[in-house]
Amino acid sequence: MSYSVNQNVIYTSLTGKEEDAIILLRKIDFPEGYINSDHARAGFDYQISVIRNGETKHIFCNEGELK
Repeated sequence: MSYSVNQNVIYTSLTGKEEDAIILLRKIDFPEGYINSDHARAGFDYQISVIRNGETKHIFCNEGELK
């Protein structure tokens, strides 16, 4: 995994829209092998934070969706 927690990245959504984001959690930091947070459990590579329409959204994504 090439991204670090709190790193600024660009997230490409399923619709192709690019958005600024921040890495919150990484799968490799959890001994279970998946992200286990207050929001959900997921087998994705990262949990990121994106601001959309003035609201902060937490999104699970894979490394290929980031740059």
